[in-house]
Amino acid sequence: MSDLKVNVLKAVNKVTKNMVVKKNDEWPSKCTVILHQPKRPGKKTL
Repeated sequence: MSDLKVNVLKAVNKVTKNMVVKKNDEWPSKCTVILHQPKRPGKKTL
């Protein structure tokens, strides 16, 4: 491969890795919204 392709792949890999780490750090605070949803009605037994 040419040096340009190698450098581009390294840059993309670095950026992607940083994005994944950032998302994992932010995950608990942004994804707790699902806990605020009302419960679905269950089957009532008589």
